[in-house]
Amino acid sequence: MPVPARPPHRLLPAPRHIRPAVGAFLLLALVSALLYSGGHNLDPQALWFHPVHNFLCDLFMPLNTYNGRSNMASALPGISGGLLLVAGGLLPAWTSVALRLAPERAVSRLVATLGLLALGAVSLVPLENLVSLPWPHHFTLLGAVLPGWLATSGVALLALRHPGIDRSARLLGLAVLVAVPVIFACYLPYALAGDTTAPAVAFGQKVVLCTVLAWLWALGGSPALRD
Repeated sequence: MPVPARPPHRLLPAPRHIRPAVGAFLLLALVSALLYSGGHNLDPQALWFHPVHNFLCDLFMPLNTYNGRSNMASALPGISGGLLLVAGGLLPAWTSVALRLAPERAVSRLVATLGLLALGAVSLVPLENLVSLPWPHHFTLLGAVLPGWLATSGVALLALRHPGIDRSARLLGLAVLVAVPVIFACYLPYALAGDTTAPAVAFGQKVVLCTVLAWLWALGGSPALRD
């Protein structure tokens, strides 16, 4: 039996913003990667963004790069693209989409609260390079990834039972649900002890990002979410 969709609050970001946000992020991330000249952990003097050895966070760091060069030209479009993706892509999924799909308001509120916690932690990533925070970088990532993954998983599970969500969005949502904890579990040993799996993790991070982007794109085009 179809689950009736509830209209989102008018002050929440609309699902129609998801696809433009994904497109803007891809464009700005490409510009950021082309302008990056801060090196990576295996070759600090490299003047390009390596798809295997560089982490996505490297694009958001205006100072203190591997080779000491300023990364301001790359960080500005990188940070802008990241904020657009979170505010225009993920935030609508965690709020408006959850509100439309959740059978109970308490469920959508829980998903939205987790998403807002992730948004707050993500905003600290570029600040780490400008001010000294009293905790290591991987704590910031954990604070962003864990609630963000839980919120995304909540939306993905809600979408499974809704007939108006594209099948591709359902499958990609499940892929995100599985892939994020796997990659983060691989990242933690590297963060804590300099594990040699770092290159594989850095590449896996980009695979997860592409999966999330594909999920958002499919979700944003679902019939149940059209205004």
